[in-house]
Amino acid sequence: MLASMSAGVIDRLTEFCLGRSMITTKAGPAAYFGPNNEVGVTTVVMNDELQSLHAGLTAILENAGAIFDEPEYMGDNYRAHATHQQHERLHEGDAVTIDNLTIIDKFPDGDPNKRKLLKTIELSK
Repeated sequence: MLASMSAGVIDRLTEFCLGRSMITTKAGPAAYFGPNNEVGVTTVVMNDELQSLHAGLTAILENAGAIFDEPEYMGDNYRAHATHQQHERLHEGDAVTIDNLTIIDKFPDGDPNKRKLLKTIELSK
């Protein structure tokens, strides 16, 4: 991603989301992600609205100079998903509503063990 997420990039992402409606879709089949297929996930059906959101966010980040850690999973190869948690998970066919986006710094101050919430952007109801 970006070495540091500037306020300008966060502003552009926020502007892109303004007026966008929340997205309703469904959970797809379970899968395993990760280098050794060790992370259980439930995929999310990529309807037109979710695909448009992904494409727009990606374009903003690319225009800002983002370098994606795993570019092979971007664009047409992107698979929206929810990671299985210890006590809950999505199941195929469950309704999924996306009503906000949260921007997280996965390496604040260069520390890969920390996370820093930068902003949550609400989508319209």
